[in-house]
Amino acid sequence: MEILFVLLAISVAAQASFEPPVPASLSDEKIRQTRMVNANIASTGQFPYFATILSKVTNLCGGSIIGKRWILTAAHCVDAETSYEILVGSADLNRGTKFITQEKYIHPEYDWLYLQNDIALLHLSSDIEYTDNVKPISLPNIGETNSFEGYNSIDMGFGKTSDSSGLSENLRYAEVKVISNSECIPIFGPRTVVDSTLCAKGLAGQSICKSDSGGPLVYNNIQIGVNSFVHFYGCSTGKPFGTVRITSVRQWIQNITGI
Repeated sequence: MEILFVLLAISVAAQASFEPPVPASLSDEKIRQTRMVNANIASTGQFPYFATILSKVTNLCGGSIIGKRWILTAAHCVDAETSYEILVGSADLNRGTKFITQEKYIHPEYDWLYLQNDIALLHLSSDIEYTDNVKPISLPNIGETNSFEGYNSIDMGFGKTSDSSGLSENLRYAEVKVISNSECIPIFGPRTVVDSTLCAKGLAGQSICKSDSGGPLVYNNIQIGVNSFVHFYGCSTGKPFGTVRITSVRQWIQNITGI
């Protein structure tokens, strides 16, 4: 995505104030290391629920299929336009089947400044036909209280793999570990890391990066997060990244979609 939000970490011990997020498109000079380190190339059908959101403003974001007409993504990926193209069914950015969105629903408590509840739903104008390469991802049950802390999970996207490269033409994935909010707050601040935030960290320095926003964080074939933000100084700093915690917004998803 051309608008992957990044945050400035300031030491809690120093009791300094925390800076708000800055759009990466306005601060590329700050992003010297924008790569998903040690990411693997996915095969077609490996992640059949992955969706790509194409837009004139944000260029590209990730998403996930949760129903025949429903795509889950980040709010900051879809708050600038009314209609989007959705690409599904391929691990190659130049292949797949396209759909057009009919409506969008942004979480009512979305805070664009601190990226709280950075989540949105896209309603398609026609049904997705499920195949071996196109299937919905499962979501946690309503009322699920598992924090998933310490769980090894999978994240994925078509994000940039180097400072000088464009988007990856291949879907890439990496193993990451969910960390506690108490570990994440000193890095991003208490106004960004709230109850509905779930942070994760690459096992070997991996991280989401530009164009990975909106993509799914998945544990055991259940989506537990929606990619939202990275560290102010880039994607290969070894710092955690933030997602929206699905369990915190699960009732809202059902209220809108019936899923």
